[in-house]
Amino acid sequence: SVIVNAPAVFAFTGTSADSSCPERHYQCAKILATARGLPFHHNTSTTTTTTTTAQINSAGPILAEQILELMMALDVPMGLRSLQYDESDIDNLVKGTLPQHRVTKLSPRPVTEQNLKTLFQNALDY
Repeated sequence: SVIVNAPAVFAFTGTSADSSCPERHYQCAKILATARGLPFHHNTSTTTTTTTTAQINSAGPILAEQILELMMALDVPMGLRSLQYDESDIDNLVKGTLPQHRVTKLSPRPVTEQNLKTLFQNALDY
């Protein structure tokens, strides 16, 4: 399921100098929290909704955190390992992903084979 990889993917796509849309990641995290009636604790203070540069630079992990909370609430498997994948499967997962241009070419960051290995490694366990 795509959701099992989503926290690792959004942590990757939303945090980098070469990411083209960290603001969108941050906004999605805020929407996910508020749609579930949860406070969004990443504002600079309780009296302002100003988004700081530091928050935008952390947008990927912030969104990943919100997705993980949603996954827990919905009792979704918490990582690829819970779907019986392990480190020995990573190379095959990468090989299967590389030709999927709808996945790799739409990323706001360039995707390399090493990036994919890291993503799958990070998605094994949350």
